[in-house]
Amino acid sequence: MILDLGLIYCVVVYGQHEWSHSPAIARNLGKIFTVLVAGALVGHWTFAKWWIDNDMGKREGKFYMGRVGPDMTELGYWSVAFCQSYLSTASLAQLMVRGHSGGVGWGIWAARTLVSFLGFVLNHAWGWYHWRKAHEYFMSPFSVFLWGVGLVADLLYPFLLWEARKTERILPNGRKVGEDSLIEKKKRGRTLSPI
Repeated sequence: MILDLGLIYCVVVYGQHEWSHSPAIARNLGKIFTVLVAGALVGHWTFAKWWIDNDMGKREGKFYMGRVGPDMTELGYWSVAFCQSYLSTASLAQLMVRGHSGGVGWGIWAARTLVSFLGFVLNHAWGWYHWRKAHEYFMSPFSVFLWGVGLVADLLYPFLLWEARKTERILPNGRKVGEDSLIEKKKRGRTLSPI
C-alpha cells in the first residue's frame, strides 16, 4: 500500500500530461481518480457483504464470528485475483498504447511480478497443496484463468518494455514519449483521425 500511495501521487501530479489530448480529463484528473477509487471501494464492500451475508465458501474448519461460516480467505482470494488479473493486463495494455516507459521501469515490473507471484499465486498454491479441501477454489477453471492471465501478462511485460525503450524519446523536460505520440504528431503538423 505504501508503494501505491506513491503511484497515486504520480497519477494525480503527472497524469495530466498523458491526457493532453483531452483537456477536460487532464484538468479534472484528481477528481476523476477520487470518484473511481470511491466506486472501487463500494464495489469491494458490496462483494464482501454479499459473500458474508450468504455464507459463501462455507466449510468445516473455517470459522467466522465464532461459527462455521463464510471463508474469509477465499473472499480475499477472489478480491485479489480479479484485481491482480486486471492490473497486470491493464499495465501491459498501457505500455502498448503509450509506446513509452514513462512512469514505469524494470524495478516496478520486477516488484509487481515478484509480489504477485509469491504473495498471491505461490501463497494460495501452498494452501491448495497442503489443505486441498479448504483451498480447492485455487484450481477451479475461473481461478486458473484469472491468475494465469495475470501471470502471462506479467511475463510478457518485460519484452514490451524493452521494445518501448528502444523507440522512445526523452523530451527536454525529461518526459518520455513514444515514437508516434500525440505530442510528436502535433509538432510535425499531422492531423489525427477522430477514429
